Amino acid sequence: MDKVARVGIDLAKRVFHLTAVDADGAVLERRKLRRAGLQSYLAQLAAGCTVAMEACGGTHHWGRLAARHGHRVVTGATNCGLISYVKGNKNDVNDADAIAEASACSWGNSIRAATSPTPTSALARRRGSPR
Repeated sequence: MDKVARVGIDLAKRVFHLTAVDADGAVLERRKLRRAGLQSYLAQLAAGCTVAMEACGGTHHWGRLAARHGHRVVTGATNCGLISYVKGNKNDVNDADAIAEASACSWGNSIRAATSPTPTSALARRRGSPR
């Protein structure tokens, strides 16, 4: 897995679809993983890889987990041009492909490196106390 440059992950509740591509954009593998499988996949992936995800409720959790393993985490909003990268019908596999491709093309200039808040800072912000 040392050739993997970017991984596009379509997040869901139980089953995640991911597409791993090399620096040239060629698809190296497509996988369907559950939570534990995604954790172990991120752990064995070479450090420094870009992990791209669509912004959703679980993005911060998985972003922190990927960053803990030394990966660069990138998120992007769905409404900022991701749909133009989807080829064929919209399904989880095609969404993962589109996320991987959009991460290389700067996702319509809306993609950004994620700075996931820690659970304690998020709780402090909810309570209204300073960070």
